[in-house]
Amino acid sequence: MVFVPYGSPGDLLEVELTETRKNFARARLLSVIESSPIRIDPPCRYHFSPEKSSSALPCGGCSWQHMNYEFQLDAKRELVQETLERIGGLRDLEVAPVLGMKDPWRYRNKVQEPIGWDGQHVISGFYAPFSHDIVPITECLVQSELSVRLLNRARDLLEQFHLRVYDEDKQTGWIRHLWVRTAQNAKALLVFITRTDDFPHESQILSLLTQEFPGLVGIHQNVNPGKTNVILGRHWRKCWGEDYLEERLGPLRYQLSPGSQET
Repeated sequence: MVFVPYGSPGDLLEVELTETRKNFARARLLSVIESSPIRIDPPCRYHFSPEKSSSALPCGGCSWQHMNYEFQLDAKRELVQETLERIGGLRDLEVAPVLGMKDPWRYRNKVQEPIGWDGQHVISGFYAPFSHDIVPITECLVQSELSVRLLNRARDLLEQFHLRVYDEDKQTGWIRHLWVRTAQNAKALLVFITRTDDFPHESQILSLLTQEFPGLVGIHQNVNPGKTNVILGRHWRKCWGEDYLEERLGPLRYQLSPGSQET
């Protein structure tokens, strides 16, 4: 068995082997010789495409946009079925079809973007697959528009006020990640995840953000001084506004803190 990221069932591909094991191998997709009927052009310009320059890193935030939505729903059902059988040891169990969305975009209510420096500018985005190389993005089709605008503006303010980006090798710098949580009522919480507990230019940054984003109801700081891949640290501080977002699910009403893990 050969695993090929960004391949789809039924494709005829040109690939390059990158890893071989006793029972499987991994390969890098070089070109699509013949497309499967389920293959589509990814709507996102940051998604992997074999036609792009080999030097252009694909965004690791999504991996299935090259397959049509109907197939994705069937594949997710099969993954759940396989997991219950192989890992859970359950038998004679039939997983029901996945209920899809009318518009399968803008659905994520939580996003965290690592912050980096490209030698000239502060960048934010997602890591390329299997790496810590940040792919800079300014748009994300699975995030809400409010989330995208907040992240872009916060990143620009980091550069405007010359705030130092975290360097994981040297353990220097201040800002590590930006984190946004949104609710269905177009409200949002913004978190600055930092290496140290100071907040340079805090009053100016908070003033600009709160003036420009009426839907922003709270700004928080999370401090993570550790040399770790874990995003959040243990120390939280509310800088401004609300402690929680209020969300509804049918008749239920509940509160989400900025660090809640539900997505």
